[in-house]
Amino acid sequence: MAQAPRTRVQHAQNMQPRSDYPEGTPSTDGLDGTHQQGRDAGKGASPVEPARVVTSQEPVIPYRSVLVVIDVQVGFDDRSWGSRNNPEAEEVCAAVLRTWRALGWPVIHIQHDSTDPCSPLLPGQRGHDLKPQVAPRPIEPVLHKRVNSAFIGTDLEARLHTLAAPGLVLCGLTTDHCVSTTARMAANLGFTTWVVADACATFARTGADGTQYLASLIHDTTLASLHREFAHVITSGDLP
Repeated sequence: MAQAPRTRVQHAQNMQPRSDYPEGTPSTDGLDGTHQQGRDAGKGASPVEPARVVTSQEPVIPYRSVLVVIDVQVGFDDRSWGSRNNPEAEEVCAAVLRTWRALGWPVIHIQHDSTDPCSPLLPGQRGHDLKPQVAPRPIEPVLHKRVNSAFIGTDLEARLHTLAAPGLVLCGLTTDHCVSTTARMAANLGFTTWVVADACATFARTGADGTQYLASLIHDTTLASLHREFAHVITSGDLP
C-alpha cells in the first residue's frame, strides 16, 4: 500500500494466485476454529516463517465498507504459539487502517478476552492489549469476544446493520481461527466479505496424527478454503 489513499474504489489488480507448494502437499482439512492457547506467557517473540499470500482479481469493494481489525494483540508475540508466517501482517493492518481513516470509512476493532488463565490473551495482562500499530481512535468501537467469531457475544451484526454496511473487510490474527471463523459467519449472515491476505498471519499447527504443518501452509490453505465460498481473498495492494 505504498500509494497515497484514493477517494474512489478501483478494481483489484490483475494478479494470479500463487502457490509455492509441490503437488501432493498434505492438506489441513478439518480446522477446528478454536484458539490454540499459550502455555508459557512472557518468553519472548515467536519465530516467523517467510510470508506467502494469495492474490486474485476480485469484485470492487463498495463505498463505505466496514473494516474489521481482528485480535491484533500483544499476546500473539509470545513464543508459546510456535512459529508463524507473515511477520509484516501487523504493519500491513496498520496501513489498511490508515487508508480507511483517510477515506472516512467505518472501522471496528475486535479484542479477544481469553478465559484460559494460562493464555497470553488473558484480560488484565499486557498480552491482552491491542498492538500500538492498530491502536483504536476514540470514535472507533472495540468489541470484546471470548470465542473465535467476532459475531458471538458481541453486537457486531447489529452495528453492521445500523451502518447499512455494503461490505466487510477483515484483517488480523489468526488466519485459520478468528479471521476464518468471522469470515464464514459473515457470509452466512449475508454480508459480502473480503479478507486481506497479507494483513493476516497464523502459527504452525499439529494434526491429530502428530503431523506438523507449517504456518505458511495453514495460512494459504485457509485462505483457499475461504476464497469465493465465504469471502473474496485479496491483498492490500487491491484496496482503495
